[in-house]
Amino acid sequence: MTADEGTAQRTFEVQRLDCDGVPALVRFNPAHEVVSLRLYVRGGASAVPVQQAGSDALYARAARRGTQRFPKTELNAALASMGTDLGAGVNEDVTVFHLRCLRRHFERSWELFIDYILQPRLEPDEVELVRRQMLVQIRQREDDADGRLADMARELAYENHPYASHPEGTTESVTALDAEGARAHMLRQLRRTNLLLVAAGHLEPDVLHARATQGFASLPSGDGPTPEAAPLAFPGGRLRVEERALPTNYIFGQFAAPGLADAAYPATLLALSVLRDRLFEEVRTKRNLSYAP
Repeated sequence: MTADEGTAQRTFEVQRLDCDGVPALVRFNPAHEVVSLRLYVRGGASAVPVQQAGSDALYARAARRGTQRFPKTELNAALASMGTDLGAGVNEDVTVFHLRCLRRHFERSWELFIDYILQPRLEPDEVELVRRQMLVQIRQREDDADGRLADMARELAYENHPYASHPEGTTESVTALDAEGARAHMLRQLRRTNLLLVAAGHLEPDVLHARATQGFASLPSGDGPTPEAAPLAFPGGRLRVEERALPTNYIFGQFAAPGLADAAYPATLLALSVLRDRLFEEVRTKRNLSYAP
């Protein structure tokens, strides 16, 4: 095997690293100049009670507006000059911080990334601005028929379950949030055994190992990842109807199904794909009863 052939083969390998307690997966691809990186923080919205729903989102969005070392103007200027993208997303199980940059800007971008996650300013004015933006989005969600339907389904299906906490929060929970509470919650989640770092692109594994080991050195080790939420189980069928003066009926049904780790998960995806196609054909194509089955 030639050196070039060996490099091409290694491009498709995913290497597992232990960055002083932080597990990492990296796929080195020297043919791609872009580096894409994500930090998964176990817990997500399900790690907070319903009364504090939206904590992760408030922290992540306010953190993006300035860190201890890089005020907002300096942070935005640095990111714009490099074409680097920083951001975050929250779902029921994880909070994800992401970084995308060119390889030649990785060292500087990583510095901003770590400060963004671990050392946000969370200045009162910025936090209040983020809170108002979140409240507007919640009102838009409630005014939209599909958004309201999804919220009703969540309230019914996830009652007394950790998934009852909406990742984006509710009007009541977001109104009651404050910067220090959000910071305290995130610091409880930011422990090395509760993280997973994933990278792909032109980033050598030894470089990632060195940067991650140094970057997360200040975090406590922790005693393991946040426990997974219990599987959903419905003892019987339930129905909730909300009457609105709309010309269209919106109907939404949910049922418990195998999870990602279950052997039946691939078969479930296939079955649901077939069901979706059959519903579309029968309800819309053949009978023209709905525009979006």
